[in-house]
Amino acid sequence: MRKIFLLCAMCASVALMAQTPAIGDQFAIDESGTGGHIINYEVTSVGPNEVKVAASGHTIATGVKLEIPAEVTYAEQTWAVTALEDEVFYENNALSEVVLPSSITEIPLRAFSGSSITKITIPSSVTDISDNALSNCLNLTEIDFEDVSTLKSTSWNSFSNSKIITDQTADGWVTIGQLAVNYRGAFSETLVVPEGIVNMTTSVYYPNASGFDNVKKIVLPFTLKQIDPYAFAQDTEQKMANLETVEVKATTVPQIGGGSAQGYDLRLFSDHQLKLVVPCGCKAAYQAESMWQTYQEKNQTYASIEENCTTALDETATDASAVKRLVNGQLFIERDGKTFNAQGIEVK
Repeated sequence: MRKIFLLCAMCASVALMAQTPAIGDQFAIDESGTGGHIINYEVTSVGPNEVKVAASGHTIATGVKLEIPAEVTYAEQTWAVTALEDEVFYENNALSEVVLPSSITEIPLRAFSGSSITKITIPSSVTDISDNALSNCLNLTEIDFEDVSTLKSTSWNSFSNSKIITDQTADGWVTIGQLAVNYRGAFSETLVVPEGIVNMTTSVYYPNASGFDNVKKIVLPFTLKQIDPYAFAQDTEQKMANLETVEVKATTVPQIGGGSAQGYDLRLFSDHQLKLVVPCGCKAAYQAESMWQTYQEKNQTYASIEENCTTALDETATDASAVKRLVNGQLFIERDGKTFNAQGIEVK
């Protein structure tokens, strides 16, 4: 009797071990009842339970919206979907609209490159879009960022040769919503980043851009919240030799890369020691952030930090009635008969 009991216990133990998930396990979730997709996942962590969307083994229903879940069930356990594998949907010709979950932080290398994707919704949790992640997507016409200000990094070729970029043929700024991607055409004496741009996460330089030495002043908009350290230069070959002034209109100090805690500043190369101009009443706020005290990877200190306390029509606003006013050192914007504070909240 004892032998039988021990044998049964061993069998149960072996069965339990066979069902215990391990790192590297792959499993498919059949969503045929809700769209026809079969998505393959791979276990990346056990305790906490985490998986990534694997790079192969998928069956995508042609032309059907794909919503990648934040959680899946495997072996009667809940698993957080925390990543996409490199080239996860590379050259997939069945994709149309894709919605990413708020549980991921990166769109990795060539994740959707060369695919038939038409639209993608990117959550605010995503801070990095890697090399060629959305390149060569010839049907991609819409990228919907939940909050583009949380995006910390993209590559110069993250969106290259995709329809959302190639459809923009005029010289000037190439944008995706509130994200400035790059600048094409010849640079003039003043390089103005337009109002409405919230984020600049990659170099402004475009292959056919010219006249870098023409630029004497860079003007960053009131709406800017995030800017990449390399937004205006990757190396000394992209030198703006005659640059003298950087003016920032934002009353809330924009973050550079990961912010002061990461030791970032703007990578600017010039033959002049640069002057930084900030809004009236904001000098102390900018001085308090080490990322705005230096430039060129901490090798140069701004010659001065000055305040622009002139009250003038906002020449970059699309609505000519938009006027900036300073009241006791605080900035207010009047537009369409309404008054807004520096955070864009209407003031009664």
